[in-house]
Amino acid sequence: MIPAVYLLGARAYSVRAGLFAALLTAVSPFLNWYGNEIRMYSLFALMTILNQYFFTRIFMEERRADGDVKGRIWLGYIITLILGIFTHYFFIFNTITQAIFFLFYRNIFPKRALRMFALVMLLVIVVFSPWLHFVAMQGAAGNSQPMLAKPTSIDVFNTFSQFLFGFQNDHTNTILVSLWPLLVLLIFLSLRRSQHISPRQYISSLVFLFPYS
Repeated sequence: MIPAVYLLGARAYSVRAGLFAALLTAVSPFLNWYGNEIRMYSLFALMTILNQYFFTRIFMEERRADGDVKGRIWLGYIITLILGIFTHYFFIFNTITQAIFFLFYRNIFPKRALRMFALVMLLVIVVFSPWLHFVAMQGAAGNSQPMLAKPTSIDVFNTFSQFLFGFQNDHTNTILVSLWPLLVLLIFLSLRRSQHISPRQYISSLVFLFPYS
């Protein structure tokens, strides 16, 4: 996951941003905790990062003579999308985020991108259909539903707090979470000073706003 985060950061922003993101990933108590569990979470995160990397390359890569990007970029996007959806069905949130971004920034994508995305989604449905059939034959997916409490707005801020500082006691976590409004204010001031929100900043904001993306 660490080199994948570097590749995504370096491609979307700069080498310095990629190194900083890789550093945060390497020292994150949250990621180190789940990296030691025999669960799908680390693989899920890796597939999401790689899929975002190829998605970013689709609209940032230099075009070929026919106006499209190289086939290996689309292949990488397809493979990571299929592996991601089989790793965890919450991967669909990542795809929804990309669809929203494509809707607002259609003009920066290759000419045939809409057709390609439609074909990719059709392929994913076909490949994933045996699992859907299995669930339907079972009658329900109740045994696969996570035993999670109903999420609240505080969980959004806890996500960032736990990523950087790990699982703290309630008193410490309350102090950390109370600092997030100040950070959000600084982010908005920074965006306002730039006078222009780039596509890279827009998709980054979507990723933060949508859960599991």
